[in-house]
Amino acid sequence: MKTKNLLGIVLILAVAFSLASCANQNKKLALRTIHFDFDKSFIRSDMIPIMDTNVRYLQRSKRHFATKAIRGGHLKNSVTIEGHCDERGTTEYNYALGARRSESSKSYLVTHGVDPARVKTVSFGEDRPVCTKHDESCWYTNRRTDFRLGD
Repeated sequence: MKTKNLLGIVLILAVAFSLASCANQNKKLALRTIHFDFDKSFIRSDMIPIMDTNVRYLQRSKRHFATKAIRGGHLKNSVTIEGHCDERGTTEYNYALGARRSESSKSYLVTHGVDPARVKTVSFGEDRPVCTKHDESCWYTNRRTDFRLGD
């Protein structure tokens, strides 16, 4: 039992360092991805700081984007939250779970002051993995919500 817990902790730390390394390589990303536990759609306590950063960004961007054209004159003032799952489970179940994850993320943003009219949700289920290996570290990276700025 202790070995299993220790391996789990080591795995989580390895994934965290890997994600931190990727984030440091691309500082231009304003909205950050959050990750979920297996078969869960609630926002984990270690993802709260990331969600708070996303809220602050969206609150700033509303004022910024209202006065400044971005990328060819398009105003980027809405966000689409994309719910994703790992490959385990049926296609239908994973679409539903991805929808719950994106709705959970939207609820957090709205509860913390982001205008709900600016937030859309979509589920991609298991259709858009960022990792295709068949192990826990890969599945962890696929259990996520991505935040995309839009028109």
